[in-house]
Amino acid sequence: MTDSVTLQTITRTAEKQFSRLSTDDQKKVLKKLKSPVPREQCTLVQNLRRFRVFHFSASETLRISFLRFQQRNCIVDIGIHPDFDRFAKNFRGCASQPISTLKDSPIMKNQTTKVVAPALAIAETKILHDTSRGSNNSAYGELMMDVLSQICQDVIQRQVSAQL
Repeated sequence: MTDSVTLQTITRTAEKQFSRLSTDDQKKVLKKLKSPVPREQCTLVQNLRRFRVFHFSASETLRISFLRFQQRNCIVDIGIHPDFDRFAKNFRGCASQPISTLKDSPIMKNQTTKVVAPALAIAETKILHDTSRGSNNSAYGELMMDVLSQICQDVIQRQVSAQL
């Protein structure tokens, strides 16, 4: 038995739960998901022991729950403690839920987009404002938009890779 647990997959339900968290809570979850979780931090959920569901804390108020499914550790719930209690009361397994790999999950991609999107919006506004002052600048504005889009895509790819 290893000393840590690596989470590899996530259910669609857990992805939706993640998207409803505040930005600060999302950052806390992502920080925990970046590296394997020490096994001693994982606790078997007593009323879900037949499914072998474990959970660990991402912060004082956040829990991440997972189980072994299709030879991989799969995240089945992400949320605050009261939400977890509801999950534990109603969980019936994850065989019928859509599952994706964690590295391909929108939660890993959307987080980086939130970082870059405001900067891109400001730059686009500036370029559009500058090009609207004179038609000679139109080609320059379009070129800058293309360059900016490529830079943002590169930044997003690097950040996603760094989070995995």
